[in-house]
Amino acid sequence: MTSGEDGDRRALRITLVGDGAGDSDVRALKKWLERELALEAWAEQEKLRIELRADSADSAEGRGRPMGAGLEILVVLLTAVSQPFFNDVYDKVKSGVRAWRENRRSVESGDPPEHRIEPVGPAGPAGPPEATDPDADAADRE
Repeated sequence: MTSGEDGDRRALRITLVGDGAGDSDVRALKKWLERELALEAWAEQEKLRIELRADSADSAEGRGRPMGAGLEILVVLLTAVSQPFFNDVYDKVKSGVRAWRENRRSVESGDPPEHRIEPVGPAGPAGPPEATDPDADAADRE
C-alpha cells in the first residue's frame, strides 16, 4: 500500500507482538487510533487513512509467524508531506498506542501486548523520526 497504483506513499506500520497479541487487540487498537482527535481530523481532511491488513513484516522477510497477531495497522499518509508533519503523525500514533495500552491494562487482565511502530516508505522501512522501543512505554511511566 505504500506504492504502486496509489503512487509513492509514506506510512507507519503498527504491529502487536508476543504471546499475548491477537487479532482482536489489533482491531481494538485500530478503532482506538481512529478516535484519536488529531488522527481523526487528519483522516477527515483526507491527509491519512488507517488500514487493517495481513501482517506483512515477517512474511516479507521470509520468516513464518511464530507468535503474535496476524494483522497489522497501517497509517498511510495520502498527500505529499513535510518531515515535521510526518513527525507529528508519528508522535500522535505513538501517543495513541500508549493510551490504548494503558486502557487495555485497566480493563483486561494481564499485560497488553508489546508493539512496534515502523515508518515505511516507497523504498521499504525507513528510519523512524526517533528510535522506537517496545519498552519505551515503561520508561515513559517512570
